[in-house]
Amino acid sequence: MKSETLAAKAVEKTLRGKVQKQTFPPLLEIPQKRGIPTFHTASTATGYSFLGGLTGADPNRRNWLPLSPALTPNSTESYSGGAFALVRAGDFSRAEELLKEATKRYPPQHTLFNNVSLPSIRAAIALGTKKPDEAIQQLQGAAGYDFTHPPDILDGGTMYYRGVAYLELHSGNEAAEQFQKLLDNPGTVSIGILRPLAHLGLARAYAITGDKDKSLAQYREFLALWKNADPDLRILREAKTEYETLNKSTP
Repeated sequence: MKSETLAAKAVEKTLRGKVQKQTFPPLLEIPQKRGIPTFHTASTATGYSFLGGLTGADPNRRNWLPLSPALTPNSTESYSGGAFALVRAGDFSRAEELLKEATKRYPPQHTLFNNVSLPSIRAAIALGTKKPDEAIQQLQGAAGYDFTHPPDILDGGTMYYRGVAYLELHSGNEAAEQFQKLLDNPGTVSIGILRPLAHLGLARAYAITGDKDKSLAQYREFLALWKNADPDLRILREAKTEYETLNKSTP
């Protein structure tokens, strides 16, 4: 099966909260067997990492991390896409290495890399190292490119990471604005992991502002989208606990 087909299946699985136990490993093996690592591997790895993959004792982490520095030499997107996945895996030093290589390979006039991908990856690193203020600062110049389609990171990433940063700062209104903007533009984020996660982010934002009804509605939307998700996903367990706690506190 072609890597493109496997990648499409992986995207569909992450949308429903399914870790690619059957999909991700074969996609990882295709480039190794053919000796042609592809961007599809980095792209799928990113979605996989949003569901908790590539971290801790995950066996795929041992396969992916050594592969990442040896991505297709002629594919610049593989370096920046790989950096994005590695950030999600918590390997910030390796992500920085790939990001530096991507910066060398992209021309200075490359609009999407310099205004979307680069600040998004740096914002993700800032969030991973508990620096939400820095994340917002990194994304300040990216607002005009929120609805573009960068080739190496997830569509809508600028809005999503801006929203997460505001959540970390307990700025509910600002966070809600980012997640709602993401959801209001399905042409930008019609599929993939960020759409259901935007509902969860919006639920958390409304909880901060004290709007329980709107918060509960968004939690229900997220849980409905992930009704068949892997039950052991940490993010799903957290969402259920938050929902139950908020629901009990509502008269």
